Amino acid sequence: MGKFKKDIDWNLVELYVKAGCKQVDICKSFHIDDETLRSQVKRIYGVEWSTFSGALRSEGRMLIEGQQF
Repeated sequence: MGKFKKDIDWNLVELYVKAGCKQVDICKSFHIDDETLRSQVKRIYGVEWSTFSGALRSEGRMLIEGQQF
């Protein structure tokens, strides 16, 4: 029996990462396992999860700092 294809809202994933959400919590919100998320990030964005999440977390921190001034 094959696996079911899960629809992932990548705009929402990006927003969650910018907000500082953990990978495990993002996976739970989409009812997927962490390997699925990591492999799909690699397939769609062409980078590893750590690179993807690090860049977006940095952007999220910058947005917060910008709002403070």
